[in-house]
Amino acid sequence: MNIKSNNSPFRSIKSFCSAFPEFTFGGVKWLIFNKRSELLEQGVIRYWGRKILIHEENFFKYIMDCGTSKF
Repeated sequence: MNIKSNNSPFRSIKSFCSAFPEFTFGGVKWLIFNKRSELLEQGVIRYWGRKILIHEENFFKYIMDCGTSKF
């Protein structure tokens, strides 16, 4: 199976913030720190070793479902 890297649903935090500048690196890190369990449960983030990967589609679904309004 040959999978091209640009077809991956995952991005590193840095890559995600570069692609979507409305989300700052610090803001995303803060969200992950404060909502880690919920983000893992919703499939928004995954760990690859020590690297945190963001699933783009699930991230935006989480935002649209008001996952960030409970602060």
